[in-house]
Amino acid sequence: MYHRGRVEGLNDKYTSYNFRYAELYIMKAELLALTNPSDISGALAELNKMRATYTDPVLPAITGVSTHEQLMDEIFKEYVVTLIMENESPWFAAVRIEHEGRPWIYTLKPDVNFSTNQYCWPIPDDEIKAHSNKIDQNPGLE
Repeated sequence: MYHRGRVEGLNDKYTSYNFRYAELYIMKAELLALTNPSDISGALAELNKMRATYTDPVLPAITGVSTHEQLMDEIFKEYVVTLIMENESPWFAAVRIEHEGRPWIYTLKPDVNFSTNQYCWPIPDDEIKAHSNKIDQNPGLE
């Protein structure tokens, strides 16, 4: 949620982001993979917990992951397969998660050419201002 919008009115106090339950598992797996890259099984367990809840179609557990790069590839694939285009999650994952040393977006669209200042991270300006810790969003781009 964020603290205050630009439009005055009864319904503008908070912006909400809707998450599917599955997305929370994927986000947790990504967080675990990034904060402790050597613990592949911990992050993979979150993906497999999510997959175990599916009944139609039944999704098998992810196996055969032995490196951090393979784990990050599986996390990215889960964003794509599970969320399709909900909340633009695969787009943000494609610019955030790397594959072979570059963001996934370059694997999916090799001819794409843009700078990181063109990324649009979904942190509202008022939310950044409301926090005491400095948050830089898209440095050099307003």
